[in-house]
Amino acid sequence: MTSSETIRWYNEHAQQVAAAYESLSFQEVHAGFLDLLPTAAVCVLDIGAGSGRDAVWFADKGYEVVAVEPSAAMRALASQRHAHSNISWIDDRLPGLEKTLKLGVTFDIVLLSAVWMHVPPAERQRAFRKLISLLAPAGYLIITLRQGPIEEGRVAYPVSIDEVQRLAWQYGIAIKRITEAPDRLNRENITWQAVCLQLPDDGTEAL
Repeated sequence: MTSSETIRWYNEHAQQVAAAYESLSFQEVHAGFLDLLPTAAVCVLDIGAGSGRDAVWFADKGYEVVAVEPSAAMRALASQRHAHSNISWIDDRLPGLEKTLKLGVTFDIVLLSAVWMHVPPAERQRAFRKLISLLAPAGYLIITLRQGPIEEGRVAYPVSIDEVQRLAWQYGIAIKRITEAPDRLNRENITWQAVCLQLPDDGTEAL
């Protein structure tokens, strides 16, 4: 997500990637934490929003969504396919999220779906710190982790639950749930993990 090579890959493969994402529902991909989501309308930050599938699901529920997507081609497809008054699209990227931070908004849900693998390991501590700063008290940070081979020409790095747990401890955010699931697109040797973290109201729950 952060490198120009990664963004170029998504620009070049936008139609293919968007079609794959749109072939699955939000409920299929994120079944492991649906019961944790607030029932009241809240503010959502969808980082690496891709085809807009997840952003529009939240928007249809009445949530206000900021959808961050650095690929111009993906962003154009998503905003056309899922035009919605509750979605604001931003060209921004990890680890800095400078444009997002300038909004001066905190979010009740921050979602990174199939994004963390694109953040170079050396930049992840900074990225995690930025994500925590964007969370409202008691807000949820949801990160999905892809395990397995990556397509040729697509830049990605190894990810692990252990790394997320270390960052969670360092920044005082509690892990509420960890789930595992097969690849919904039936790609060989690929599995997914999801980590749902929650920022305590008083900053002590994770300790």
